[in-house]
Amino acid sequence: RTSSRKMGYAPRGLCCMSRRHFVCGQRYSILPVLTIDGIIAHDVIQGSVTSEIFLEFLREQVVSDVFPILFILK
Repeated sequence: RTSSRKMGYAPRGLCCMSRRHFVCGQRYSILPVLTIDGIIAHDVIQGSVTSEIFLEFLREQVVSDVFPILFILK
């Protein structure tokens, strides 16, 4: 649950108020590649994943590990 609730309970005639300390920490993104056999590749990135980061992940970790013959042919 998050501390940013819009609804709550209070006695009749009073406003619902809550004061809490909110910590804005680092955010991480996890990129797993799942198959029927399990996870074959993964990466943990600090911050959000952009399309460039996702394509780089696919090229460097997924395609190079799963299809190594493609890199030999190039």
